[in-house]
Amino acid sequence: MNTPLKEKLQLLGYQLWTDKDKPLKKSNDHELLFFLFSSTLLVFSKKEIDDLGTEFFNRFIASIKIAIKSDEDYLVLDKFPLNKAIIKIISFGDFNKDFIEDSNLKDLVSVNSLEGFFDDPSHKKELWRNLSH
Repeated sequence: MNTPLKEKLQLLGYQLWTDKDKPLKKSNDHELLFFLFSSTLLVFSKKEIDDLGTEFFNRFIASIKIAIKSDEDYLVLDKFPLNKAIIKIISFGDFNKDFIEDSNLKDLVSVNSLEGFFDDPSHKKELWRNLSH
């Protein structure tokens, strides 16, 4: 009987784990990623995401989803969504925000960098307050 090694190990009681695919690849500093939660758009520079680490960033996004109280899944977009009804934009990272400011939204929150952001309770409190309104 020619059984593959993986199946033999499983028969012996080993539980094998598979690596999760990382949704984000390393990229240059100028690329942006957009997360659309119903009518709230989050804009991140990919450099900020890479600096945080994928696992930590995924936990952060899950927390944001809870704060927004959104039951629906979010969309990950690679360009500014012109055809969506957006009420609030929250941008993270240091990048040119002219295209956001040109959208004429009154509810625009900007976080310059996530570095050190999580160590300061006042910054986190302000973000959660902006997300929940």
